[in-house]
Amino acid sequence: MESLLTDKKKYFMSVIFDNFGSSLMTFAIPVYILGLSNSVLYLSLISSLTLLPFLVLGMPFGALVDKLNIKKILYLSDFIRFFLYFALFFIVVYIDSLGIKLWTLIIVTILVSCINVISSISETTYLPYLFKHTDDFTSLNSSIYSIQYILGILSPIVGGMIYSKYSIGILLLISSLCYLLSSFSFYYIKAVENKSNPKFSSEIFKDMFADIVKGYVYVSCRKTVFLPLVITAIFNILTANFQNDSLIFLKNIINLDTSQIGFVVSVATSGALCGAFLINFLSKKFEFHKLFITNILLQSILRIIYAQWSNVYMIVVITFVIDALQSILNIIIITNRQKLVEKEYLGRANSLYKTVLIGVNSLGFIIGGFITEKLGVRVSLLISGISLVVLYCVASLLYRNISKKRLRKNNIKY
Repeated sequence: MESLLTDKKKYFMSVIFDNFGSSLMTFAIPVYILGLSNSVLYLSLISSLTLLPFLVLGMPFGALVDKLNIKKILYLSDFIRFFLYFALFFIVVYIDSLGIKLWTLIIVTILVSCINVISSISETTYLPYLFKHTDDFTSLNSSIYSIQYILGILSPIVGGMIYSKYSIGILLLISSLCYLLSSFSFYYIKAVENKSNPKFSSEIFKDMFADIVKGYVYVSCRKTVFLPLVITAIFNILTANFQNDSLIFLKNIINLDTSQIGFVVSVATSGALCGAFLINFLSKKFEFHKLFITNILLQSILRIIYAQWSNVYMIVVITFVIDALQSILNIIIITNRQKLVEKEYLGRANSLYKTVLIGVNSLGFIIGGFITEKLGVRVSLLISGISLVVLYCVASLLYRNISKKRLRKNNIKY
């Protein structure tokens, strides 16, 4: 029992280090690229490019996760990211060529994105092996997301202050060390290894295509798992460029500097933490599908309102609520999947979700970036909000039909 508790502590230590390093880079890299290129469309294209590995590698990596030792995947992934960001630190600090810096940054970002594919799939898949009771998944996911959001609040403040004084170099060094500490934390977890799984060799690639197809068929045949995937994929396309739009809005329209933007983002991101705290209460009071579609409606209304304001305080309040709703949406989708999908298919189910949801962001970045470039931030946000209202109406009808079929099956009058 004591060993298990220790392993859980190590797991959460890894979550802390991993997410702090990731949060620093999530804040710093877009600001750095925007400063080098000064192009909205270029920033959106770079954001899209970093997500393409999920489209190509998501499903194959999901099949591998179902066969390999998940713990080893996790600590090796963190170590590789440590090495990549540490190497990038030396390039940024000691190389004067702007072109070399930019291209190295792009290459490292793409490589890190490839590692993020298998790492993110493994993290979600590992949870049911380390924590046995499905009833705990909501609170566990809430705790993990709470850690992410607390760091999301602190990282832009810390990152903004450091970036304003030292630029991106020191942030790269800090981020790389965070990944190294995360790797050590995972390495020393002793329990719950899948020792029966084959070693990494040609054996694991046999029948990979068949395994991928089985995973897709498994998910697509279960409406309660597949329908949220389809709806959320459309949602992601419509909202993917919101972070870039917000950055441009704060920087170019409200005219805030980097440290001020970091502070605004941190305050707004605290809404995500609030959402993580609320989810335990909401999940006990409401069914998944009711929380799901209501969330989409509320986000659509807030994005329409966002497009009409220029007051920084009102923007912070609206973004606070949007982040809270997005936090709730993320947690209920992950928890729904972990509860309904059998363990032997969980890696492939998670990879399908990751591949589709993060992959379609590429399309959303391109569409959103193009609209923002041609029509402006306000119009882009307004189009996004109105489109989400339509999505809400369609989702409501689909879930209503599912409810009718269930009631007919049970011979209950609707």
